[in-house]
Amino acid sequence: MNYFINKYKNSYITKYENQNLLINLSSCSKVSNEVAFLIDFLPKKADRTTYLKCLGDLEINNCENVFNKLLQLGVLEEKNNLTVKYNFKKIINKIFSPKIQIFPSAVQKKIFSHRLFSISKTINEDLLVKIILFLIITLSIAGLFLNKIFASGNLTHNYSFLDSFCLLIFTILGIIIHELGHSCMCHYCGIGFRPIGFSIYLIYPVMFTNVSGINELDLKKRILINSAGLFAQGIYMICLTLFFFATKYYIFSICIQLMFVMFYFNLHPFLRTDGYWFLKDILYFSQNNQRGKLINDLYQILYFLFSAYLIYKGFLLLKTSLSYFLNLKKIQLNGRLLVNLFSIYIVIILAKALKNRFTDFYHNFIEKKF
Repeated sequence: MNYFINKYKNSYITKYENQNLLINLSSCSKVSNEVAFLIDFLPKKADRTTYLKCLGDLEINNCENVFNKLLQLGVLEEKNNLTVKYNFKKIINKIFSPKIQIFPSAVQKKIFSHRLFSISKTINEDLLVKIILFLIITLSIAGLFLNKIFASGNLTHNYSFLDSFCLLIFTILGIIIHELGHSCMCHYCGIGFRPIGFSIYLIYPVMFTNVSGINELDLKKRILINSAGLFAQGIYMICLTLFFFATKYYIFSICIQLMFVMFYFNLHPFLRTDGYWFLKDILYFSQNNQRGKLINDLYQILYFLFSAYLIYKGFLLLKTSLSYFLNLKKIQLNGRLLVNLFSIYIVIILAKALKNRFTDFYHNFIEKKF
Protein backbone atom coordinates (compact mmCIF):
# COMPACT_ATOMS: atom_id res chain seq x y z
CA MET A 1 0.00 0.00 0.00
CA ASN A 2 1.37 3.43 -0.99
CA TYR A 3 1.35 6.26 1.52
CA PHE A 4 2.70 9.79 1.66
CA ILE A 5 4.92 11.67 4.11
CA ASN A 6 4.48 15.33 5.06
CA LYS A 7 8.26 15.90 5.09
CA TYR A 8 8.28 19.25 6.89
CA LYS A 9 5.50 18.58 9.40
CA ASN A 10 7.73 18.99 12.46
CA SER A 11 10.04 21.60 10.97
CA TYR A 12 10.81 24.88 12.70
CA ILE A 13 9.19 27.76 10.78
CA THR A 14 10.49 31.33 10.79
CA LYS A 15 9.65 34.40 8.71
CA TYR A 16 12.16 35.55 6.07
CA GLU A 17 11.59 38.17 3.35
CA ASN A 18 7.76 37.89 3.39
CA GLN A 19 8.02 34.11 3.13
CA ASN A 20 8.66 31.21 5.51
CA LEU A 21 11.80 29.18 6.10
CA LEU A 22 11.15 25.53 6.97
CA ILE A 23 14.14 24.36 8.98
CA ASN A 24 14.92 20.82 10.10
CA LEU A 25 18.10 18.96 10.97
CA SER A 26 19.34 18.61 7.39
CA SER A 27 17.61 21.19 5.20
CA CYS A 28 16.16 24.67 4.89
CA SER A 29 13.39 25.44 2.39
CA LYS A 30 11.62 28.68 1.51
CA VAL A 31 7.83 28.46 1.01
CA SER A 32 4.83 30.79 0.83
CA ASN A 33 2.47 31.44 3.74
CA GLU A 34 -0.18 29.22 2.14
CA VAL A 35 2.15 26.24 1.81
CA ALA A 36 3.41 26.73 5.38
CA PHE A 37 -0.21 26.64 6.60
CA LEU A 38 -0.91 23.40 4.71
CA ILE A 39 2.23 21.77 6.10
CA ASP A 40 1.08 22.57 9.61
CA PHE A 41 -2.50 21.46 8.94
CA LEU A 42 -1.95 18.20 7.06
CA PRO A 43 -1.04 14.98 8.95
CA LYS A 44 2.52 13.68 9.11
CA LYS A 45 1.70 10.42 7.31
CA ALA A 46 -1.40 9.27 5.42
CA ASP A 47 -2.64 7.81 2.17
CA ARG A 48 -3.80 9.87 -0.81
CA THR A 49 -7.49 9.67 0.09
CA THR A 50 -6.88 11.03 3.61
CA TYR A 51 -4.84 13.99 2.33
CA LEU A 52 -7.51 14.84 -0.25
CA LYS A 53 -10.17 14.70 2.46
CA CYS A 54 -8.13 17.09 4.67
CA LEU A 55 -7.79 19.51 1.75
CA GLY A 56 -11.53 19.21 1.15
CA ASP A 57 -12.22 20.09 4.79
CA LEU A 58 -10.54 23.44 4.08
CA GLU A 59 -13.05 23.98 1.24
CA ILE A 60 -10.20 24.15 -1.28
CA ASN A 61 -11.19 23.95 -4.93
CA ASN A 62 -9.33 21.44 -7.12
CA CYS A 63 -7.94 19.44 -4.18
CA GLU A 64 -6.30 17.06 -6.65
CA ASN A 65 -4.30 19.91 -8.23
CA VAL A 66 -3.21 21.21 -4.82
CA PHE A 67 -2.17 17.73 -3.75
CA ASN A 68 -0.10 17.27 -6.93
CA LYS A 69 1.47 20.70 -6.43
CA LEU A 70 2.57 19.71 -2.92
CA LEU A 71 4.13 16.58 -4.42
CA GLN A 72 5.90 18.68 -7.04
CA LEU A 73 7.28 21.06 -4.39
CA GLY A 74 8.61 18.11 -2.39
CA VAL A 75 6.40 18.90 0.60
CA LEU A 76 4.72 15.53 0.25
CA GLU A 77 6.76 12.47 -0.65
CA GLU A 78 5.42 9.10 -1.74
CA LYS A 79 6.60 6.02 0.15
CA ASN A 80 5.82 2.33 -0.19
CA ASN A 81 5.60 0.68 3.22
CA LEU A 82 5.90 -2.75 1.59
CA THR A 83 9.34 -2.09 0.09
CA VAL A 84 11.91 -4.06 2.07
CA LYS A 85 14.72 -2.51 0.03
CA TYR A 86 13.75 1.01 1.12
CA ASN A 87 13.56 0.08 4.81
CA PHE A 88 16.93 -1.71 4.65
CA LYS A 89 18.55 1.27 2.92
CA LYS A 90 17.11 3.59 5.55
CA ILE A 91 18.53 1.46 8.38
CA ILE A 92 21.97 1.26 6.74
CA ASN A 93 22.00 5.02 6.21
CA LYS A 94 21.19 5.62 9.88
CA ILE A 95 24.08 3.35 10.91
CA PHE A 96 26.73 4.86 8.65
CA SER A 97 25.41 8.42 8.48
CA PRO A 98 23.68 8.99 11.82
CA LYS A 99 21.94 12.31 12.36
CA ILE A 100 20.48 12.74 15.82
CA GLN A 101 18.86 16.01 16.89
CA ILE A 102 19.91 17.09 20.38
CA PHE A 103 18.90 20.78 20.55
CA PRO A 104 15.83 21.71 18.44
CA SER A 105 15.35 25.22 17.05
CA ALA A 106 12.05 25.67 18.89
CA VAL A 107 13.73 25.03 22.26
CA GLN A 108 16.50 27.52 21.45
CA LYS A 109 13.91 30.14 20.54
CA LYS A 110 12.19 29.75 23.94
CA ILE A 111 15.51 30.13 25.78
CA PHE A 112 17.32 32.77 23.76
CA SER A 113 14.54 35.05 22.48
CA HIS A 114 14.51 36.91 25.81
CA ARG A 115 15.39 40.62 25.67
CA LEU A 116 18.77 39.99 27.27
CA PHE A 117 19.73 37.86 24.26
CA SER A 118 18.47 40.48 21.79
CA ILE A 119 20.98 43.13 22.85
CA SER A 120 23.39 41.92 20.14
CA LYS A 121 20.85 43.05 17.50
CA THR A 122 21.90 46.64 18.24
CA ILE A 123 25.57 45.93 17.43
CA ASN A 124 26.78 47.09 14.03
CA GLU A 125 27.69 44.21 11.65
CA ASP A 126 31.07 45.69 10.73
CA LEU A 127 32.01 46.07 14.38
CA LEU A 128 30.80 42.55 15.15
CA VAL A 129 32.94 41.06 12.36
CA LYS A 130 36.02 42.90 13.69
CA ILE A 131 35.38 41.77 17.30
CA ILE A 132 34.89 38.12 16.30
CA LEU A 133 37.92 37.93 14.01
CA PHE A 134 40.10 39.73 16.58
CA LEU A 135 39.19 37.22 19.31
CA ILE A 136 39.74 34.21 17.00
CA ILE A 137 43.15 35.45 15.84
CA THR A 138 44.20 36.36 19.40
CA LEU A 139 43.21 32.96 20.77
CA SER A 140 44.92 31.17 17.86
CA ILE A 141 48.21 32.84 18.79
CA ALA A 142 47.74 32.68 22.57
CA GLY A 143 46.94 28.97 22.43
CA LEU A 144 50.45 28.17 21.19
CA PHE A 145 51.81 29.38 24.53
CA LEU A 146 48.94 28.66 26.93
CA ASN A 147 48.77 24.97 26.00
CA LYS A 148 52.37 24.47 27.14
CA ILE A 149 51.70 26.24 30.44
CA PHE A 150 48.56 24.22 31.21
CA ALA A 151 50.09 20.92 30.08
CA SER A 152 53.08 21.26 32.42
CA GLY A 153 50.83 21.34 35.48
CA ASN A 154 48.76 18.22 34.69
CA LEU A 155 51.40 15.51 34.80
CA THR A 156 51.22 14.53 38.48
CA HIS A 157 47.45 14.37 39.07
CA ASN A 158 45.48 11.17 39.63
CA TYR A 159 42.05 11.24 38.04
CA SER A 160 39.04 10.29 40.15
CA PHE A 161 35.70 9.26 38.68
CA LEU A 162 34.24 12.65 39.65
CA ASP A 163 37.12 14.44 37.91
CA SER A 164 36.59 12.42 34.72
CA PHE A 165 32.85 13.09 34.81
CA CYS A 166 33.41 16.83 35.27
CA LEU A 167 35.87 16.84 32.38
CA LEU A 168 33.31 15.12 30.15
CA ILE A 169 30.56 17.58 31.12
CA PHE A 170 32.75 20.67 30.62
CA THR A 171 33.93 19.38 27.23
CA ILE A 172 30.43 18.57 25.95
CA LEU A 173 29.22 21.95 27.22
CA GLY A 174 32.00 23.65 25.23
CA ILE A 175 31.00 21.81 22.05
CA ILE A 176 27.33 22.75 22.51
CA ILE A 177 28.27 26.40 23.13
CA HIS A 178 30.29 26.33 19.89
CA GLU A 179 27.26 25.12 17.92
CA LEU A 180 24.96 27.57 19.69
CA GLY A 181 27.23 30.33 18.42
CA HIS A 182 26.39 29.35 14.84
CA SER A 183 22.67 29.01 15.59
CA CYS A 184 22.32 32.32 17.44
CA MET A 185 24.23 34.13 14.70
CA CYS A 186 21.82 32.66 12.12
CA HIS A 187 19.02 34.21 14.18
CA TYR A 188 20.92 37.52 14.28
CA CYS A 189 21.27 37.43 10.47
CA GLY A 190 17.54 36.87 10.04
CA ILE A 191 17.34 33.18 9.06
CA GLY A 192 16.18 31.76 12.39
CA PHE A 193 17.60 29.52 15.08
CA ARG A 194 19.08 26.29 13.73
CA PRO A 195 18.83 22.73 15.12
CA ILE A 196 21.95 21.17 16.59
CA GLY A 197 22.60 17.49 15.96
CA PHE A 198 25.10 14.67 16.35
CA SER A 199 26.70 12.76 13.48
CA ILE A 200 29.98 11.24 12.28
CA TYR A 201 32.23 13.09 9.83
CA LEU A 202 35.06 11.08 8.24
CA ILE A 203 36.14 9.17 11.36
CA TYR A 204 35.17 11.76 13.95
CA PRO A 205 32.02 11.96 16.09
CA VAL A 206 30.81 15.55 15.72
CA MET A 207 28.06 17.92 16.67
CA PHE A 208 26.80 20.11 13.85
CA THR A 209 24.43 22.98 13.17
CA ASN A 210 22.32 23.09 10.03
CA VAL A 211 23.17 26.48 8.50
CA SER A 212 21.83 25.67 5.03
CA GLY A 213 20.32 28.67 3.32
CA ILE A 214 23.18 31.08 4.09
CA ASN A 215 24.08 31.08 0.38
CA GLU A 216 21.42 33.76 -0.08
CA LEU A 217 23.22 36.05 2.39
CA ASP A 218 26.02 38.49 1.63
CA LEU A 219 29.67 37.75 2.46
CA LYS A 220 29.63 39.68 5.73
CA LYS A 221 26.73 37.65 7.15
CA ARG A 222 28.30 34.40 5.97
CA ILE A 223 31.54 35.29 7.77
CA LEU A 224 29.58 36.08 10.93
CA ILE A 225 27.74 32.73 10.86
CA ASN A 226 30.80 30.63 9.98
CA SER A 227 33.01 32.24 12.63
CA ALA A 228 30.42 32.58 15.41
CA GLY A 229 31.07 29.03 16.68
CA LEU A 230 34.75 29.73 17.30
CA PHE A 231 33.84 33.09 18.85
CA ALA A 232 31.39 31.49 21.32
CA GLN A 233 33.87 28.71 22.08
CA GLY A 234 36.58 31.33 22.61
CA ILE A 235 34.50 33.15 25.23
CA TYR A 236 33.86 29.80 26.95
CA MET A 237 37.61 29.08 26.96
CA ILE A 238 38.31 32.48 28.52
CA CYS A 239 35.77 31.69 31.26
CA LEU A 240 37.42 28.31 31.88
CA THR A 241 40.79 30.04 32.18
CA LEU A 242 39.40 32.46 34.77
CA PHE A 243 37.81 29.57 36.70
CA PHE A 244 41.14 27.73 36.67
CA PHE A 245 43.11 30.66 38.11
CA ALA A 246 40.36 31.28 40.68
CA THR A 247 40.00 27.66 41.86
CA LYS A 248 43.27 25.96 40.76
CA TYR A 249 41.10 22.95 39.81
CA TYR A 250 43.28 21.11 37.29
CA ILE A 251 40.29 19.70 35.36
CA PHE A 252 39.67 23.22 34.05
CA SER A 253 43.18 23.33 32.58
CA ILE A 254 42.75 19.92 30.91
CA CYS A 255 39.44 21.03 29.45
CA ILE A 256 41.07 24.19 28.11
CA GLN A 257 43.67 22.04 26.32
CA LEU A 258 40.92 19.92 24.76
CA MET A 259 39.06 23.05 23.71
CA PHE A 260 42.21 24.37 22.03
CA VAL A 261 42.59 21.08 20.13
CA MET A 262 39.00 21.45 18.87
CA PHE A 263 39.60 25.15 18.21
CA TYR A 264 42.57 24.44 15.92
CA PHE A 265 40.79 21.48 14.31
CA ASN A 266 37.91 23.79 13.38
CA LEU A 267 40.37 26.07 11.58
CA HIS A 268 41.34 23.22 9.22
CA PRO A 269 40.86 24.48 5.63
CA PHE A 270 40.56 21.05 3.95
CA LEU A 271 37.99 19.38 6.20
CA ARG A 272 34.40 20.59 6.39
CA THR A 273 34.99 22.66 9.49
CA ASP A 274 34.43 26.35 10.20
CA GLY A 275 37.77 27.22 8.59
CA TYR A 276 36.75 25.39 5.39
CA TRP A 277 33.44 27.24 5.04
CA PHE A 278 35.01 30.57 6.01
CA LEU A 279 37.69 30.22 3.33
CA LYS A 280 35.25 28.82 0.75
CA ASP A 281 32.94 31.83 1.09
CA ILE A 282 35.82 34.29 0.71
CA LEU A 283 37.11 32.44 -2.38
CA TYR A 284 33.59 32.35 -3.85
CA PHE A 285 33.20 36.12 -3.63
CA SER A 286 36.73 36.78 -4.98
CA GLN A 287 36.69 34.37 -7.94
CA ASN A 288 35.74 37.07 -10.43
CA ASN A 289 39.19 38.68 -10.35
CA GLN A 290 42.40 37.13 -11.69
CA ARG A 291 44.15 36.81 -8.32
CA GLY A 292 41.06 35.27 -6.75
CA LYS A 293 40.84 32.68 -9.54
CA LEU A 294 44.50 31.75 -9.07
CA ILE A 295 44.13 31.33 -5.30
CA ASN A 296 40.92 29.34 -5.79
CA ASP A 297 42.64 26.97 -8.26
CA LEU A 298 45.56 26.49 -5.85
CA TYR A 299 43.15 25.72 -3.02
CA GLN A 300 41.27 23.15 -5.12
CA ILE A 301 44.54 21.36 -5.96
CA LEU A 302 45.58 21.28 -2.28
CA TYR A 303 42.07 20.06 -1.40
CA PHE A 304 42.49 17.20 -3.89
CA LEU A 305 45.93 16.28 -2.53
CA PHE A 306 44.60 16.18 1.04
CA SER A 307 41.76 13.94 -0.13
CA ALA A 308 44.36 11.63 -1.69
CA TYR A 309 46.17 11.58 1.66
CA LEU A 310 42.92 10.52 3.35
CA ILE A 311 42.62 7.67 0.83
CA TYR A 312 46.12 6.53 1.78
CA LYS A 313 45.28 6.57 5.51
CA GLY A 314 42.03 4.72 4.85
CA PHE A 315 43.88 2.11 2.78
CA LEU A 316 46.32 1.48 5.65
CA LEU A 317 43.44 1.09 8.09
CA LEU A 318 41.60 -1.29 5.75
CA LYS A 319 44.76 -3.31 5.08
CA THR A 320 45.36 -3.82 8.82
CA SER A 321 41.77 -4.92 9.44
CA LEU A 322 41.65 -7.27 6.43
CA SER A 323 44.91 -8.95 7.45
CA TYR A 324 43.32 -9.65 10.83
CA PHE A 325 40.12 -11.14 9.39
CA LEU A 326 41.96 -13.21 6.76
CA ASN A 327 43.78 -15.05 9.54
CA LEU A 328 40.74 -17.02 10.74
CA LYS A 329 42.64 -18.90 13.43
CA LYS A 330 43.48 -15.73 15.36
CA ILE A 331 39.94 -14.32 15.39
CA GLN A 332 38.53 -14.41 18.90
CA LEU A 333 35.70 -12.64 20.70
CA ASN A 334 37.83 -9.99 22.42
CA GLY A 335 38.78 -6.32 22.30
CA ARG A 336 40.92 -6.73 19.19
CA LEU A 337 37.95 -8.07 17.23
CA LEU A 338 35.84 -5.06 18.26
CA VAL A 339 38.63 -2.67 17.27
CA ASN A 340 38.91 -4.21 13.79
CA LEU A 341 35.14 -4.25 13.30
CA PHE A 342 35.07 -0.58 14.25
CA SER A 343 37.93 0.06 11.82
CA ILE A 344 35.88 -1.43 8.97
CA TYR A 345 32.96 0.79 10.02
CA ILE A 346 35.26 3.83 9.93
CA VAL A 347 36.59 2.89 6.47
CA ILE A 348 33.02 2.72 5.10
CA ILE A 349 32.19 6.15 6.53
CA LEU A 350 35.48 7.53 5.17
CA ALA A 351 34.76 6.10 1.70
CA LYS A 352 31.35 7.79 1.64
CA ALA A 353 32.86 11.12 2.70
CA LEU A 354 35.65 10.84 0.11
CA LYS A 355 33.09 10.25 -2.62
CA ASN A 356 31.49 13.59 -1.72
CA ARG A 357 34.90 15.29 -1.62
CA PHE A 358 35.87 14.14 -5.11
CA THR A 359 32.42 15.11 -6.40
CA ASP A 360 33.03 18.61 -5.03
CA PHE A 361 36.47 18.71 -6.63
CA TYR A 362 35.03 17.65 -9.99
CA HIS A 363 32.31 20.33 -9.96
CA ASN A 364 34.49 23.11 -8.51
CA PHE A 365 37.64 22.52 -10.57
CA ILE A 366 37.57 19.88 -13.33
CA GLU A 367 34.18 20.86 -14.76
CA LYS A 368 35.07 24.55 -14.81
CA LYS A 369 38.51 24.00 -16.35
CA PHE A 370 37.65 21.44 -18.99
